[in-house]
Amino acid sequence: MTGRSDRTASERARLNSLNLSSKKLEQVLDLLDRGAGRGVNAGRIDARWPFRQASVPVQIEHPGGSCVEVRMACRNLSKSGIGLLHNGYIHNATRCVVSLPHPQHGDVPVAGEVVRCQHRGGVLHEIGVRFDHEINPRNYIRPNPLRELFAVERVDLPSLQGNVLYIEPNGLDAQLFKHFIRESKINLRLTADYDEAVEIARGGVDLILSEFRLGENTCEDLAILLRAENIATPILICSNDYGGHVLELIDGRRVQAYIRKPLDQEKAGRALAEFLTAEKGDMKTSFGEVDGELLRAIRPELIRCAKAIEKAVERNQPMEVLGTCMQLQSSAESIGMGELKWEIDTVVGHISEKMELKGVAVEIQQIIKRCRAA
Repeated sequence: MTGRSDRTASERARLNSLNLSSKKLEQVLDLLDRGAGRGVNAGRIDARWPFRQASVPVQIEHPGGSCVEVRMACRNLSKSGIGLLHNGYIHNATRCVVSLPHPQHGDVPVAGEVVRCQHRGGVLHEIGVRFDHEINPRNYIRPNPLRELFAVERVDLPSLQGNVLYIEPNGLDAQLFKHFIRESKINLRLTADYDEAVEIARGGVDLILSEFRLGENTCEDLAILLRAENIATPILICSNDYGGHVLELIDGRRVQAYIRKPLDQEKAGRALAEFLTAEKGDMKTSFGEVDGELLRAIRPELIRCAKAIEKAVERNQPMEVLGTCMQLQSSAESIGMGELKWEIDTVVGHISEKMELKGVAVEIQQIIKRCRAA
């Protein structure tokens, strides 16, 4: 953004534009959530996740090019936007930059525009901002896995496609899942055998669903084995088992989410949609915005980067992976890989600090796939 950013000393001292304390803000948000009711909004595609923040910096662009930074309270976050609370009216189409608090990288600026301003009473207004580019809410929120939060709220089952492995010892549950996705284009591989599942996963699939207990083995054993082999396929636990060991497995990022049985079509569809469509959609959007001549020029270099990272991973050479990722880091936005900035930054930061590849296998594989998709 261009222009001058003006903030008075009193504005800087405020926690947010409403001058609400954290305790009072919680009361206001509770009241808003009760008034909103429960259930799925039939017209909403992206689910809103609770993202209660007392103070989020928002840079607002005024007509003429001047800018002002205001700290606003935050209510919720989705792939495509954010809900903020403010003490005044803001016109639709107003450009702004929201600084999202990242748990590892500090404030991350995300550009967008105001698409909604609703008066909620007194000076309270709820501002809806739509981002220019989709984000991954899981980069900013670590929700309780048992809440089963998924970024997609309304799913078009016939549009879902990809190769899915479902490891399920219970034949009835397996057939129910098969029935739920019958309208999709998903190629489903069903197995109850742990060893067969390992071989299928090694052969390459887009997503793995698994019961936690698999005879003498567990989904944890599977995740540890695959991650050790640098197989970064997302894994979802589908189980009635929700003990502390399951939560630790998700917190350790070896698996990506948890779905509690019994399954239904809506729950299965939302979980599949988040992990089967997000990456493909992002690729079309971002690469589509890159000049065709530039894309043709950089494609060979991106393929070279993918091969270099793959070779370095095979040889367990973290410094080689670091060097290539740093090259991508400096030009990610310009070459259509802006939505992978978090993954690239995570890999660079992790290797710089620990000098090892362990712990960032998922992010590395995302970068490789992204380079090959140019």
